[in-house]
Amino acid sequence: MKNWRAKFLASIMFAFVCVVLLFMELYKNSYNYDDYSQVINSGWTLKYNTQVYENADLSSLRFPITNIGDWLVLTGTIPNDIPKNSSMLLHIDYNVTDVYLDGEKIFSHGVEEYKKGELAGYGNVFISLPEDAAGKPIKITMLVTEPNAYSSIQAPTIYQAGNSYKVFLHGLRNELVVSVALIIVGLCIALVTFCLFFKSYSMEKLFCIGVLSVCIGCWSLCSNNLDCVFFNNLKVKTLIEYTTLYLMVLPLLLYFRETVEKRNKKWEIFVYYTTVFVEIQLVLISVICQATERIHMPSFLKISHIMMGIVCVMVLYIVITDIKAEKTHKILLLGFSVAFVTAARDLIAFNYLKYISKSGNEGLYKSYLPIAVLFFIVTMLADFINEARKSFYVNAENEILNRIAYVDVLTGLSTRRKCEEVLDEIDKRGKDFGIVQLDLNMLKETNDDYGHEKGDELINRLASVLRDSFPKDAHIGRMGGDEFIVIVPDLGKLDIEVAMKKFKEGIDENNRLNEDKTPRIILSVSYGYCLSTELENPTTKSVYKEADKRMYNSKIEFYRSSGKDRRRSN
Repeated sequence: MKNWRAKFLASIMFAFVCVVLLFMELYKNSYNYDDYSQVINSGWTLKYNTQVYENADLSSLRFPITNIGDWLVLTGTIPNDIPKNSSMLLHIDYNVTDVYLDGEKIFSHGVEEYKKGELAGYGNVFISLPEDAAGKPIKITMLVTEPNAYSSIQAPTIYQAGNSYKVFLHGLRNELVVSVALIIVGLCIALVTFCLFFKSYSMEKLFCIGVLSVCIGCWSLCSNNLDCVFFNNLKVKTLIEYTTLYLMVLPLLLYFRETVEKRNKKWEIFVYYTTVFVEIQLVLISVICQATERIHMPSFLKISHIMMGIVCVMVLYIVITDIKAEKTHKILLLGFSVAFVTAARDLIAFNYLKYISKSGNEGLYKSYLPIAVLFFIVTMLADFINEARKSFYVNAENEILNRIAYVDVLTGLSTRRKCEEVLDEIDKRGKDFGIVQLDLNMLKETNDDYGHEKGDELINRLASVLRDSFPKDAHIGRMGGDEFIVIVPDLGKLDIEVAMKKFKEGIDENNRLNEDKTPRIILSVSYGYCLSTELENPTTKSVYKEADKRMYNSKIEFYRSSGKDRRRSN
């Protein structure tokens, strides 16, 4: 029953995602439109270098995978029944592409990039057709600029010019909504947690969730060719897609950093940080090679797929072993399993269609990863909230224990244990320091004559004067009973003589404020202090001993001058 809140939260989040996805699907299926679109699959002649494919159907045509310098020439005829105001959607795969209608060039892409050795990019472009385009011959020439580019061609699609984007996006609205949602949610999380990161390192996991969400959203937007909604630059689109694809593994790995280090298994830590290092190198090398135009980013795709597989197996191992050991990450396992299976399916489908299948088009495979990742992001948030809740209770419990161990219950000053730790730290730093030893006079007599309540009041009066007399740089503690200490860690920040003068004035002021009380109890303190600069080769132990000796002499002088019975008061 103790985890019912976490389970309830996970159930609510899961139900929310399911309802949103169901609503999107129902809305998609209920939408009807009459806008014109026509896919031109058949009637093409393809010349691939010297090989010719007559009367080819592009929906099933497959040829040897292209490499740099290969030429493809696609010739056919525009259908006779297209509207007068039409545009043609053409998919470009890292090509220098020219389109001729009835012998006249109407579109060109990638010529300048090819001359400079730059990335030509890939994606969809809309080409406006003349009003008299119906029935005219069309020729599309393609010079391949990247290795292992493609082995099939997506058929051009004719749209009515005014509605081309509307019709194109109709079948991709779910992907568009999910991608934009991932980006917006991820940016909000990442920006907020980045601002809070330097105040609380617990924000690290939440920051990783935000970055992962942004990466997945950007990748999904570009891989589904939805970038045309926002901008129309194939090179920029390609760079965004591959950068986020290579980068998305890193925040997923870093999310589990604390979990790996907490388990403290040397081989796990070694494998984990080695994988992080390799992934960082992959991102940096691919970016640098692209920036210098030595090797373009798509060339690193196979290596990236291998790294993704390794990271997925590693994360799956971490989650499962953590569930067995500490019963944590249960919510996360469900989300990760869905994302893992979906990613594996996408990788297999993409590579099968590109390198193995005898027919089909790898560019047309449908990825369900964005939806799966949206669900995964939700489970990551639920996991983070659950872990944060547990951490809150643990920290609260530790804070209570620390207060018991380090804070004196009566005065709120440090305990002997805390003061000893402070003295140990001073020995390690090696700066000039000072120690003031204090002993409250007549405490036992006050307890005997007026009760422990008045004795406690006297102790608190001294604690109050000490706080007012010494700055925050000084460490004030109650060593036990009537014994107090002031530790000055850095003499450069405090004039001890000025502080002691202020302390004596504070004692006098405190007695003046309490002189009308009945019974009237005088606050009297014996003290002695020693500075590290007074001793040769000083240590906190030797300085403490000298300050205690001087305090003891002050105590003897007090009893001698007051005529009090020291044996009764000690």
